[in-house]
Order: sequence, then C-alpha cells, then structure tokens
Amino acid sequence: RGYYKRADIFAKLKDQAPVMDGEFASYFVEVGFVPAISVMNHPIPDSTDAYLERSTFAWIPYSSLEAYLQKDIDREKKYAVDPAFLPMGSITEWYWQAWLGNMRKAVIAGALPWK
Repeated sequence: RGYYKRADIFAKLKDQAPVMDGEFASYFVEVGFVPAISVMNHPIPDSTDAYLERSTFAWIPYSSLEAYLQKDIDREKKYAVDPAFLPMGSITEWYWQAWLGNMRKAVIAGALPWK
C-alpha cells in the first residue's frame, strides 16, 4: 500500500541481486516495525491499482515459519499461519506456497538480511 517510501526501499536494494524462483524475483529488505493497521489504513497511491491486490496485513515473526523453510516446499500442501498472528478479516489461514518456495530459496542462498 505504499507505506514505506520507494526511494528508501530502492536505496537498500541497489546492490542486491534477486533470488530467482522460476518467474519470481525476490528481494529482501528490513523495514521498521509499524502496526499493521497503519499500513492497512495508509492511502493507496493514486497512480496504480497494484496495491489493491492485498487486503489485510499482518506482521508474522520469521520464527513462526522458519520450520517450514528447512525442507522443500510442496506446492500442493497448505502451510498454516499461526492464528495468533492473523488479524480480524483475514481471508486465508495459510501461507502462499509460491512465496514459501521463494523464501526457501532465499534461505538456501543466504539472502535474508536478518539471518
């Protein structure tokens, strides 16, 4: 939803190579904690509707998904999100398998800045 300034994010990414997983390119940046409700309530930039693809947001600690990333991700399996981290109005209760696959590749590549 454009909460973090694009220039700040790009500055952190400038020397980073993406982690590729098929067509997906993943980059990783540490950002400061802001309550998820602040992100959800931030006005959508006028110039694009790309920010509309997401509805509810949540901060989920890496430690709660770390165990999933220790082995290959089965794209047919559902990997549950700990309900303690799901906000009211959440549409799903599991991680997107493609995203977990991207994260797994990042773990293997040593690309996570917080590790």
